[in-house]
Amino acid sequence: MLETLKREVCDANLKLVEYGLVILTWGNVSALSEDGKFVVIKPSGVDYSSMCPEQMVVTDLSGTVVEGEVIPTLIDELPMAVECRLVSYDPDSCCLVGEIVNVSADESVLGVDGKIDPEKLRPITFDPIHNAYRVLGEKVGNAFRDGAKLK
Repeated sequence: MLETLKREVCDANLKLVEYGLVILTWGNVSALSEDGKFVVIKPSGVDYSSMCPEQMVVTDLSGTVVEGEVIPTLIDELPMAVECRLVSYDPDSCCLVGEIVNVSADESVLGVDGKIDPEKLRPITFDPIHNAYRVLGEKVGNAFRDGAKLK
């Protein structure tokens, strides 16, 4: 089932490693089937060095596994995930442009309003100067309002 798409997803995941876009097994590429009924995804925790198309998992749009032995465990590993569609990539400049197509969040990081609570999520960012990951901190202002006062 969807053998060509599995090969394409596997190849795209290997490109993530080649371009230095993932660390360990964190990160993946998934793809929607042409008929829009299935998603092919790299299962979480699969070592990139031994990954092959046969390990790709097929799910329906509700996340139910249709084919594959390893179940993707996105929310088990990360309380929030942003799924993106690759728009373009320039290997010379390492410039990647993506379009966010879905955001998934575990209930443990939601506030009483049902939205993602940054204090519960404790998001991180990469610090390329010190080659480190940093936890993002407190709110320091109001977007689109505080800056207007400077005009």
